[in-house]
Amino acid sequence: MRVETSSPLAARVLLPLFLAFAPLPGQAQEAAVPPHSTLVIFADRPMQDSDWLQLFAALRASLPAAEAEEARLDPAPELLRGDRIVPGIVVEAPIAIYLHGDCVLANEPRRFPPSGALGWVRRSKGQIEPFIHVDCTRIGQMLETAKFGWNRQQRDEAMSQAVARVILHEWVHIATQSAFHCEHGLEQPAYGVADLLAARPVSGGR
Repeated sequence: MRVETSSPLAARVLLPLFLAFAPLPGQAQEAAVPPHSTLVIFADRPMQDSDWLQLFAALRASLPAAEAEEARLDPAPELLRGDRIVPGIVVEAPIAIYLHGDCVLANEPRRFPPSGALGWVRRSKGQIEPFIHVDCTRIGQMLETAKFGWNRQQRDEAMSQAVARVILHEWVHIATQSAFHCEHGLEQPAYGVADLLAARPVSGGR
């Protein structure tokens, strides 16, 4: 996970033009109360409806523990699929999330070991901007060592939980406007497999 420096132009073109920011109701909001947020998730590759449902469920299930670590996260954000955005929609405090690569943990082995960041955000003119990038392919590569013996449902749950974990980590950077990392927990600088699956639900499989 990392914070990159980018040009203002590069940051502007990442957010689709049909997403507009709704003004917050009043400027004197309490600092302790996080603003309502909208997470708009775009995927490089098509995802099945069941994959979207699994990812949204993993995000919602992970939020209470994440908010306990960082109170500036919205505990109940609106979650939107980027492929179902209606032109002209106005949303409150949007954060655009880009899922890169293959977000499905297949049963077949992947040939290459993971390399590079699992997720990142960009800083421009001192501001960490509301764009999160997640490398699903690298996450899947990391999960290679743990997936043997899992059935389809368990693989889907694990992948969704890992992606949700990375999204929440990067969201903390945006919410706090800081590149700071902790030694342990959601805000630690690097994750192993156990960290990615820290909140993985127990499934009986199918």
